[in-house]
Order: sequence, then structure tokens, then C-alpha cells
Amino acid sequence: MLHSDWAQLPPLRWLFVADVVMDGVIERPRYPKPKASSGDGSPNIIAAWGGAAWDHQNQVMYISGGGHGDAHECETGIYALYAAQLQFKRVVDRAPLDMVQSWDFAQRKIVTQSMGNSSNMPLRHGVPASVHTYDGLVWIPPGLPGAGPVAGGLFYPGNARAIVNLDLAQYAAAHWFNPLKDSANWSYCTAFLDGSAIYGPHDSFAHFKFDLNATEATDWSPQSQGQLQFNAFSSSTALPYANRAWTLLRERREQVSLFGNATGIRVRHGQALDAKASNWTSYHDRLSLSSSDGAHLDFNPTSLADDGELANAGMHYDAARSCLWVQSNAENGALYRIDGLEGNNWRVSKQLGPAALLGHPHGTWGRFRLARLGGTDVALRLSSTTDPVQVLRLG
Repeated sequence: MLHSDWAQLPPLRWLFVADVVMDGVIERPRYPKPKASSGDGSPNIIAAWGGAAWDHQNQVMYISGGGHGDAHECETGIYALYAAQLQFKRVVDRAPLDMVQSWDFAQRKIVTQSMGNSSNMPLRHGVPASVHTYDGLVWIPPGLPGAGPVAGGLFYPGNARAIVNLDLAQYAAAHWFNPLKDSANWSYCTAFLDGSAIYGPHDSFAHFKFDLNATEATDWSPQSQGQLQFNAFSSSTALPYANRAWTLLRERREQVSLFGNATGIRVRHGQALDAKASNWTSYHDRLSLSSSDGAHLDFNPTSLADDGELANAGMHYDAARSCLWVQSNAENGALYRIDGLEGNNWRVSKQLGPAALLGHPHGTWGRFRLARLGGTDVALRLSSTTDPVQVLRLG
């Protein structure tokens, strides 16, 4: 597609991009679903709560996921969608099946067989087994520990964490403690980069910190990349990490969680980190949503409940317009714009025209992004491994 073509697209209308399908770069033969020991588990790279990281410098979306019995432990491939070329590429191959190993909870030890991917741990060669990635994948710019000099790196979340050099397709020494010591729940995991550390809310009242500059001894390696503080920062104000829509406002060093009846919480984590605060309560702002068209009422406990139309919806902060774009998960679902981010009462407007071409029952997570292509702002949406990418030109 020529750069000049982007401006010719009809505004505020979702379109399929013919033949741009992730399935074409997934290796064959396909790995089975571990619960059934048969079938094709690869669609669950996305369908099973699969997220994506966004390289904002080069406008590349990195996708990986699976896990928890929905895809094989070795379904560890990392796939890139290059926005400018509208092209998929496999940047890291999946693990060979003979690398499988699992934690056997009954025997309380590692076994060299599949246990249905019930808990992710490093495979035999140190690559973390596939997991639901939610909002936990994070792109790491070149120059930071573990990142490549050109494409950068990727933080892979879960009970087994690792940094991937995207230039070399190599993993740093995995960071993992066995479940006898670490029973942390990474469901609905959320993560973001600030400086040289990964942070994220892991429950309603605490944030973890994963310092890329450090190493520490774990049950996998005496020098695992990264140092984890699971309860590094606390708060007495809840930031819901489930039954919500969450996104990072990267340029503002803020994050927001929308939940309940047209309400939300903004966390000014950049200010908290600069102040070296261990308690972030005073950096939480309670938000309310309003609208002139009633659109704010769409953000309610039903739509934001797990698997709801707006739960874990596609959200992207548009720094140029100082607004949020929110795309519903539902087929024919609406596109919303949220303004007034400087204050605590945010204004919602439902955009006339856009209707999502495909639905996704388990959320969109990071698979909705805004790219600048040929001088035009274009939204990208990825719904599955087998359906084409969708694009929309903003008006």
C-alpha cells in the first residue's frame, strides 16, 4: 500500500485488509491443544486472552500468548505486525515440542512432560512456556538491558518472566521461582515501562517493579535477568485490575482504569516514581465520565464485567489530540473518544459511523493501536489469528 493511499480511505469506517492474516506466519504442523492433546491450538495465541506490545518508535505490534491449557506450553512464537507495510512476520520461532517441561503440583517437582499448561515455567531451554498475556507484554527500546540495538526487546509476563532480544530472537536468563515459593496470580496482568524498569498493578492495591538493570538468583538461574519486587508500591485507593478497561498514557506517565458506573481511577505513576514514593495513594485521582449523547452510560458494570463489550477493550492514548480512543470488543461495537484528560471529569462521545467488523469475547487488550501512516492517523485492530487486520482512518 502506498503512503498516499491512506488519506484516500473513507474516514471513520473499519475496513478489512485483504490477505493480511497472522495465521500465514505461524509454523506448521500446528501444535495441539494440551487439554485435548489434539486439534490446532494456535488460534488461542490471540483468542485465549492474548495481548500485544506496541513499538511506538517503529510502529510495530508484537503478539504472543496462549497458555493455561488453551495452547501448548511450546506455543511460544512471537509475531510482528508492521503497520507501515501492513505485513506480518514471525520474529521468534516457537519452541520445539521436545523442550516441554512442567511443574507437577501433585509431585511438587518439575517433570519433562506436558501437564496441560496449567502454570507457566521455563521450558527445558529457558524460554517461558506460553501464557495468557493480557496487558502484560511490553516493548523495550534499544539501549536497555536485554534489548537488541535495532528492534529492541520484549518483556514476557507470567510466573516465568523473561526479556527477549528481538534482533537475535534470544531470551535472557528466565526469572522464575517454583510454586512452593511463589504462588502469585498473574491473571489480568498489566505492565508498562518507565525508565529502566517494568511496573504494573498486580492487584487492586499494589504495583510490582521489575528492574532491568539488576539480576538475582532464582530457582531457574543464579543470575536471572531482572530483579522483582512484587509489592514495591502500595495504595489505599483501589485500582481495579479485573472487570475494567485499562490503558497507559505513556507520554504523560499515567495509567487509567475505567470501571463501574462511568467511573475510573487515574494513577500519576510518573510523579510518584520521581518523588520516590512507596505509597501511591495521593497520586490516585478519582474520575467521572459524562457526555452530551449518553455515551458515558455505556461504561457500566455489565459492559465492563469480564468478557463484556468494554472489558479490556481496545484503548489507545492519542497524545496529539490529548484524548483516548476506546474501541468496543463487540461485533458492530462503537468507537468512543474521551476528552478532558487534564481534569477529573472526562467527556465521552460516541463516534458516528464506525462499527467493529468482528467481535472478541475475551477482550482486545493491546491489539488496537493508533499509527501515523503517510501523514494520516490510522487505527489498527487485530481480532484473531485467522481474520484479516482491520484499519480505520480517523477523521
